Amino acid sequence: MPHKSAVLGLTALIAAIILTGPGATPLAAQEVAPTARESAAAEYPVRYDTDHLSADFHRGRRAIVLRELPDDALAIVLSSPVRQRSADTEYEYRQSNYLYYLTGITEPASLLVLAPSGIDVDGTRVTEILFVSRRDPSR
Repeated sequence: MPHKSAVLGLTALIAAIILTGPGATPLAAQEVAPTARESAAAEYPVRYDTDHLSADFHRGRRAIVLRELPDDALAIVLSSPVRQRSADTEYEYRQSNYLYYLTGITEPASLLVLAPSGIDVDGTRVTEILFVSRRDPSR
């Protein structure tokens, strides 16, 4: 299997050929250096997703669900369970589509409560309550 930096360099070269267009002379391989992000990805394979949906998107989805529910209803949306592969290894966590669509959170052991008529919490009437366990930075 080729080294990650070789794969990244090849990816950059292919991108340069595509960007120069047909009939143009492609850039030489040594002229196409990997970007700082590609270099960091090769050294530190940590996943940081940056293409999340906006908070307004999720807020709008919750508003639609609240509007469609009867006034005396209560919607409870659970997170997906953590799946264990073997005694000491877990599968990569994937949030429930429903909870992610309504909140955008990816933490396990989470719960969303939607109440169209509201619930009194410490003297304040709220229509949404999100319960989340302590954040695990390794996820």
